[in-house]
Amino acid sequence: MKKYFLSVLLVLALIIGMVPNCVSAKESSTKDNYGSFISGDSVINDIISKHGVNTHPRIIMTEERFAMLQSHIGDGSVTDTLLKDLRSEAENIISRKANKPAEEAIKYAKDGDEGILEMSKKVQRNVATFALAYNIFGDEKYARYAYADLEAACNFPDWNPHHFLDTAELCTAFAYAYDWLYHWMTPEQRDLIRTTLIEKGLKQVMVDYTKSKNEYSRSYYWYLNNEGDNLQFVCTGGTNLAALAIADESDARDIASQVITYSYKRAYYCVRLGYGAVDGSYKEGLGYWDYATYYLGLQSTALKSATGTDYGLASFDGIERSADWVLSMSSNTHISFDFGDDRTERRTDWAVFLWLGEQLNLPALSAIRLENLANKPKGQDFNYLDVLWIDESKQTGEKLNKKTDAGFVGASDASFRTNWNKSGLVSALHLGKNDYVFHGHFDLGSFYIESNGQRFFTHLGNENYQLKDRKYSYRIKAEGHNTLVINPTWDIDQADLVQCLVTEYKSGKEAYAVTDLTAAYAPSGANKVVRGMKMIKDKECVIVQDEISLNKAGELYWFAHTKGQISVSSDGKSAIVTVGSDRMWVQLLSNDGQFTVMKAEPLPTSKKVSGAMDNSEYRKLAVHLTNTKDTTISVAFIPLKSGETRPSWTPSMKAISEWSGGNMDFGENLYGCNLSLAGDIGVNFYMDLSSANLSDDAYVEFTVPSGDTTRTEKVYVKAKSGSDRTVAKTVTEGNQTYQVFKCQVAAKDIASTIGVKLVDGGKSGKTYSYSVKQYAEYLLSHTNDNAEYKKAESLVKALMCYCTWTQDYFGMDDSIDQNYRNNDAVASVTAQELKAAAPASKIVLDQIPGVTYEGATISLMSETTLSLYFSSSEKLTFSCDHGNKLETVKVDDYQVVRIRGIAASDLDEVFEVKVFCGGKEGMVRYSVLNYISNAVSRKRSNPNEPLLNVVKSLYLYYKAAETYA
Repeated sequence: MKKYFLSVLLVLALIIGMVPNCVSAKESSTKDNYGSFISGDSVINDIISKHGVNTHPRIIMTEERFAMLQSHIGDGSVTDTLLKDLRSEAENIISRKANKPAEEAIKYAKDGDEGILEMSKKVQRNVATFALAYNIFGDEKYARYAYADLEAACNFPDWNPHHFLDTAELCTAFAYAYDWLYHWMTPEQRDLIRTTLIEKGLKQVMVDYTKSKNEYSRSYYWYLNNEGDNLQFVCTGGTNLAALAIADESDARDIASQVITYSYKRAYYCVRLGYGAVDGSYKEGLGYWDYATYYLGLQSTALKSATGTDYGLASFDGIERSADWVLSMSSNTHISFDFGDDRTERRTDWAVFLWLGEQLNLPALSAIRLENLANKPKGQDFNYLDVLWIDESKQTGEKLNKKTDAGFVGASDASFRTNWNKSGLVSALHLGKNDYVFHGHFDLGSFYIESNGQRFFTHLGNENYQLKDRKYSYRIKAEGHNTLVINPTWDIDQADLVQCLVTEYKSGKEAYAVTDLTAAYAPSGANKVVRGMKMIKDKECVIVQDEISLNKAGELYWFAHTKGQISVSSDGKSAIVTVGSDRMWVQLLSNDGQFTVMKAEPLPTSKKVSGAMDNSEYRKLAVHLTNTKDTTISVAFIPLKSGETRPSWTPSMKAISEWSGGNMDFGENLYGCNLSLAGDIGVNFYMDLSSANLSDDAYVEFTVPSGDTTRTEKVYVKAKSGSDRTVAKTVTEGNQTYQVFKCQVAAKDIASTIGVKLVDGGKSGKTYSYSVKQYAEYLLSHTNDNAEYKKAESLVKALMCYCTWTQDYFGMDDSIDQNYRNNDAVASVTAQELKAAAPASKIVLDQIPGVTYEGATISLMSETTLSLYFSSSEKLTFSCDHGNKLETVKVDDYQVVRIRGIAASDLDEVFEVKVFCGGKEGMVRYSVLNYISNAVSRKRSNPNEPLLNVVKSLYLYYKAAETYA
């Protein structure tokens, strides 16, 4: 077996000055760079510069905005209608308070783990509604009612900081009141509101931010989560609004500055986590996406109105992709596909689209909500957020360009539709990551199907959070979703914390998405589980197909839930589902099993969970197989036209590998893959192309999800004269010849699923998928039965250590076992050890007047690159008698020479770079190891700076690579 040197691609420019007594800092964009934000104190100075001291309103609403809204009263516009609804809502609240005083009273009463959240939200909605109504209509009774609710909340013993959402919601209410009712309140009333806000709001969040337990003992530190979840946006948003409202008051400035500093940085960081998926998906589901996003919108809008900028908080491409994702995972009538902890039949044409349209400069997004307000759905409640963000003057009449197909290889979800009209056929496949803690259900592979505005197959919605053993309840487990259950037991029926993404995808007339669910079902005894969803648009047909192989013969269920009525044929091979007056034909295309109808209730093997939600309005179409090892379950769904008792056409079953009518069978064979051990990290894919008839322009295309983008890379089968294209290598092992196609992968993306397919003349072959992490973990789990794997063990562990610290540096989801961090080994790397290991560096430039060596950087992209920075008013030239590629570039005012292609085992390689200017010559001698040594030795205020762990783990990786090589 041939050895290949293992290295890693790290998408990062680590820039620190390397010359003793000369430090130059050139930071790249990382989690520690926060747009143009400097500090809370600078924000307060910007507020005073823009508005002066004690000028209100300035938080989202301003005098100019209130005047704009007032100008629409009576003009028949959507805004006019909305303002009428505002006044009606204010009057309705007053009426309810009069007629049901006990129910409507603002009182402190905890409700289980949720604390006082609903009461906090009630205060916020009431205060916002009354304060807006007072400013727009001028009736002081609205201000009096708002203050009465605030005064009641001031008398709460605390704002339940243990469940910090409660505190954040009340902070938002008090921020609105202080800013919007400032001139109505007396000085004494303002003092009460402000001091309560400081004591029960701002001081409490600082307890969390500073991890102090002197005042309160917290059992729930929301801010410790490294997730961009809804808590992050609500808690940072509510407290930041509060700080902005009172920041210019003498008794509030210090605490407000601290809160803004912490809240802004936390929010900025979490925006890039929560919306950072390559497809914009938000793993907590659509309902929590709305909660998180409208609080992000409040924070961004408040910063802009108070200071003129949000300092880059919401300037992130993932937010726009996330808006597209919401639309793709909703019905044609804007009803969510309610995976995870979401309510059923939740509308998704939310008020937050008004903010998104403004933020993204896409008026067509705002138009989604404006259309909702113009044609208000029956039963829809008033939402004061509409008043904050509506601006009809920005509308251009442009319609949103919505694609009928959504997804790609590496995506978390996929959806298809024949059109965007109410009459269209819609199907969606939900994937992503099982994560129960963050509002996930065990629902990987679950599907939705709609036709003519009717939801035929759906989820059941959220389960009661206070439920004992909630994790094992019907609505949480896979048995309560439209997916498979294999060898059922009392335990969860899909693995938690596993991720399954789209592995094959095609849009068009016959669109499909495929996923490998093996990881989800491996604990249940699955050897291989592949699910595909296909839509044949001209036939208005959806196919859901599962190809299943178990380790040994066992039991499995296929489920599809509906509120409709199900009529199964006598042979059990077809069924008709009726919802309202619409009907859908469902046919079992595969041979094994029959359809039956089951109640939406736990299987006999499941744990009995008392108090669970009632599911009697649902039933499920099921296929139940026993004593089965290998099988295919293929089901077709076709809407029936008026008068039809069965469709005029039904499909025949094809293997998923044969689905694509647009894909070609080139005769290629993916023989296998292994880790690249040749100086840059990635995966080598070995293909046997001996039977393939390919043109000179055939290539393998890689798609690699990378942070918030997807990178595409091509490697051609053949070289071409006059082209510098990347070409596959040819290797021969035994009597077999292979083309080896290498895909390079970033360290932070080690867990990303690489899509691989052969492309020739516009046609493509089958899409394969793999990840560096998969291969590395496979290798480490087979060291006892493979001598080469055993030899590479230390090297691969060092790689995994390096990758985990890289993910930590970027603030990414921890998708690698944290045991690989090897904390003790990383911590044990000292500056003294590195200084001893690094070769001597040297700088000789005295012979060239006016030339200064400014420092060095390393940039680990597809290879390790060493960059040396020089200052000179004259043009410099460089040479290096080394085999690595040398290039010269201009960066700002520096002339930079770059040495590319440094292998991990060669980080101690000394490069002697000659510098020429005006006939005179100088020299700099340096290595990557010098850089690492100087980075660790450099004095810094934070001895735990994440960069240090990255370079220390890189050093350990170098040592392992040197030993292995």
